[in-house]
Amino acid sequence: MAKIGVLGCGTIGMSLARMLYNSGHDVLVWSAVESEIEECSTTHKHHNLPGMEIPEGIRYTLDISEVCKDKDVLMFAIPSVFIRQTVAKARDYIPDGQIIADVGKGVEKDTLFTMSQIITDEINKDGKHGNVKAVALSGPTHAEEIALDMPTTIVSACEDMKAAEIVQDVFFNTCMRVYTNADVLGVELCGALKNVIALACGIAVGIGCGDNAKAALITRGMAEITRLGMKMGCMEQTVRTVVTVQTDAMVLTANLPIRSLSITAMSAQKPSGWHRSKVSRVKHRICLNTRKHQKSQS
Repeated sequence: MAKIGVLGCGTIGMSLARMLYNSGHDVLVWSAVESEIEECSTTHKHHNLPGMEIPEGIRYTLDISEVCKDKDVLMFAIPSVFIRQTVAKARDYIPDGQIIADVGKGVEKDTLFTMSQIITDEINKDGKHGNVKAVALSGPTHAEEIALDMPTTIVSACEDMKAAEIVQDVFFNTCMRVYTNADVLGVELCGALKNVIALACGIAVGIGCGDNAKAALITRGMAEITRLGMKMGCMEQTVRTVVTVQTDAMVLTANLPIRSLSITAMSAQKPSGWHRSKVSRVKHRICLNTRKHQKSQS
């Protein structure tokens, strides 16, 4: 049994927390938003994962020092725009040598850092965390399927293969197959950039384009991501394999209501009353969550 600290109470954080607990691990979940902790701890439900039952044995805290203390693995499941400030807030409580698994995707606007690079950069600012191991966990891995114990694969990427294998062992179970990879940048870059292509496909659908346009966007998107990855020093095998697999998944789901595609499709269409209402609710949720996190960090 491993001791796991989960920072973040969103869909991916809670679906993985549930999975880890059901695998026999000790799980403590932290959130800066009190209402999120209250909902999960009292109702044992998550409003964005209606089919998921949260085990009563999962523990919760609003104290970031508690979630960081004496853990085998810390899992960051924080929206990418808040990852740096959350790491800064937790830094004093994270021991040197800690394994940190991050499940976020994205590239920081000003630095162009990936999530693991942000974690490494921010946590080393005090000069006391030179041995922290940042492990990138990347899918495609949808929280709503993890929450229902549907078969899923994920990559545990770290230059330190021992750390990658520790995370692999912790997350591996009958429903989750975990692979290791030493090319962290390749895994993270492909995971972030394929979302850009998904958004472009959603826009194409919204303005009335068909399968030909979507196929062209996906095919040319694969080529551009591959060229960029190679220029940035990623391993060719990683870039070609991860891009191909993730974009193949995009093709297979291109006619289904996945989040990136469906929301941009609705936004690009001539807005009917239903679409205006749906897009408005999504925008309101994003703004509300942003205000909550900003308030909690102040």
